[in-house]
Amino acid sequence: IFFRHHVNVMILFTPLSGVHTEGPLCYLLELDDFKILLDCGWNDTFDTSQFDLLKTVAEDVDAVLISHADLSHLGGLPYAVAHLGLKAPVYATLPVQKMGEMFLYDAERHKTSREDFRTFSLDDIDLAFERFVQIKFFQNFKLEGKGRGIVITPFPAGHTIGGSVWRITKETDEILYAVDYHHRKERILPSLDRSAFSKATVTITDAFNALRPPIKQDRDERLLDTILSTLRADGSVLIPCDTAGRSFELLMLLDQRWEQYNYPYKIVVLSNVAHRAVEFARGMLEWMNENVHRRFDDSRHHPMKFQHFMFLHSMEELDKLRAERRPMVVLATPVSLNTGFSLELFSIFANHERNAVIFVEQGPEGSVARTVVEEYFKRQRQGQSGGAGPPLVTVDLSRKVPISGEELREWEEQEDERMKEELARREEEEGKKVIQIKNMGGEGDDDMEPTEEVMDVKSANNTAQQRGLFLPKSLAYSSPFLMFPCREKPPAKLDPYGTPLDPEMWDLLHGRRQTDNAIGRGFTPLPKPTIPQEFAERKKVREIPTKPKTETIAIAIYCSVHVFDMEGRADGGSVKNILIDKKTLNTKKLILVHGSQPSTMHLHQWCDEKQVCDEVYAPELGAKVDVSNDVQVYKIKLGDDLLNRVGFQPAGDYSIAFVEGEVLYPGGVDNMDLDMDEEVSPEEYHRRKRGINLSLPDRELPSLADLSNSENPQAGHPTVLIGDPTLSKFARVLVGEGWKTEFKEGCLICDEKVVLRMKKEGDISIEGMLCPEYFQVRDLLYQQYRVL
Repeated sequence: IFFRHHVNVMILFTPLSGVHTEGPLCYLLELDDFKILLDCGWNDTFDTSQFDLLKTVAEDVDAVLISHADLSHLGGLPYAVAHLGLKAPVYATLPVQKMGEMFLYDAERHKTSREDFRTFSLDDIDLAFERFVQIKFFQNFKLEGKGRGIVITPFPAGHTIGGSVWRITKETDEILYAVDYHHRKERILPSLDRSAFSKATVTITDAFNALRPPIKQDRDERLLDTILSTLRADGSVLIPCDTAGRSFELLMLLDQRWEQYNYPYKIVVLSNVAHRAVEFARGMLEWMNENVHRRFDDSRHHPMKFQHFMFLHSMEELDKLRAERRPMVVLATPVSLNTGFSLELFSIFANHERNAVIFVEQGPEGSVARTVVEEYFKRQRQGQSGGAGPPLVTVDLSRKVPISGEELREWEEQEDERMKEELARREEEEGKKVIQIKNMGGEGDDDMEPTEEVMDVKSANNTAQQRGLFLPKSLAYSSPFLMFPCREKPPAKLDPYGTPLDPEMWDLLHGRRQTDNAIGRGFTPLPKPTIPQEFAERKKVREIPTKPKTETIAIAIYCSVHVFDMEGRADGGSVKNILIDKKTLNTKKLILVHGSQPSTMHLHQWCDEKQVCDEVYAPELGAKVDVSNDVQVYKIKLGDDLLNRVGFQPAGDYSIAFVEGEVLYPGGVDNMDLDMDEEVSPEEYHRRKRGINLSLPDRELPSLADLSNSENPQAGHPTVLIGDPTLSKFARVLVGEGWKTEFKEGCLICDEKVVLRMKKEGDISIEGMLCPEYFQVRDLLYQQYRVL
């Protein structure tokens, strides 16, 4: 046994938001002295008290990892960058960056158009997204500077376009951050890539759906039947949806059905950024699943090129369509019903019993959407006997209204006073301009007539001659100033046919202004308005300012309410199957976040009962958890001559080779087995965790001498196969090579000549006649391994 010492990375985890609740996600992960912020979520209430913990560490954060594009994962970035001092780079995939901008633009417009919202601005959003660094799936991105030695890798998570499961690696520790993932492939989204789970020493995952039952297979058909039955009954359908996340799956479902049957009903998408979000999604083809790629390759038709939707951006546009009094389907943002288009439409749609409101997500905790669902189904269970009436929901409806009364009179007085001051200033400036022109003419300059504008060319040239300046026509002055600078007239612009363009003629034809050049061409000049007349015209058309107005109203729900789970998250049973499958996840420590109190406690208890891992944590808000691992690492030096002769082969994330040699210790020491399990001081511990061995400060590492060329009779080794192929994976390889395969009684039969069996030890045995097929199958099987 040779040189051994402890190398354990100090791993600390602190939840800043999103534990024992379904609220926004925000967690701090510390790897030694490097701080990583895992998501920075907010909700559309934009309550700044949520950041009480974040503001204490925001300036010290070294990197931010974003897993999804919705507000729950990145909604707090603009405020953190603009007001909390967050300066770290933000790592995410391209779709998360682009769609995240759409989410925040839409949310900001909902607020500013209805309230006096100043928590953050569009400029703050742009400033935050300038810090983004784009990473592709499976890309091992090595951090530099303070984070040297840390590698971050995103894996497909499903749920949203570009949604990621993050693997963070440092030395022998691998931390997995997996929240809001979906194990099933959808219409456009890929499924969770489970290869990220394989070697995690610490796993951070959510308990959001721990109690959620599996989704019924006929969900989509029931949803479409509900929509069509409402439309055929002369009712309209409101579907609150998000801006640029799960809504794409719903749009794809509706577009495919409308394309198949060509229904006469209109589908409207109402959002501040509806059209731009779809345009961005069309450019994300490579982030979608292989079925989408295959359809595009076969038909060259982009699946996101929707043909049956109207994308609107204001209530005024929608009101014009509603005036036709025809049934329609409206998808409106946001999904929470807390504000915006969806809340305004809900207050209208809920009053008619023929209409239907369909929730495809349950909405955040405390949102209007969740309150509506709870109150509606509570009344459904109780029944409406005894004249109880429809369920009522109290909401705050905000909008901006023009000021009136005393406020309007005060504003008009202030505006009139401001215009009078500006009128006096303008008249004073015009007077100074006339005086300046008179003074420049000098005594006896009768030809120079002062005007409000600059003197004409002829007067300027006459003045020059009177002063004894005789110039050729080519150098005639075009200005009354007899000195530099001399500004030449720019060359005329030409249209595509070579005809000179005359901007003055264009303005004249469109009634904008009259010029002296136009007068010379026979046009009658319009009288130039005086400054008082100009201000009088401005007073007539000035826009009356608005002010936010919030009304608390009770909405009676006469319409029908339906809920269909289209959130795109793994259900409780699937989450448990992933956690208990040692081939998928073989973690040592598990941290549960982002789930209601009952869900979190249920999953915590289940993991303890099933002994999923050594330690399971469900930390409270702000509680720091130490999940460091004590690891013994053996280090040895390889000489350059040995490295040049060894042929390394890639195997997963590593390069491997078989080396046979002799360990040589410096100074002739025969044994350097150092046990460092004794108790040490805190200072010594922190030095050791950084890989510093205090017991041997002046000694070098042992080296390995190559014995491959020696006369040692025991030199050489049997063939070693490295890999973990399965019969199902190998069957796909055989099918790709044109073989006929069949599974029978746990065996894989190839062309009815070769049989492959999986042994208990995990090895694959080959049985069959010694024929060409036997050796071909064997060669293909060997190719699935790394042979040393």
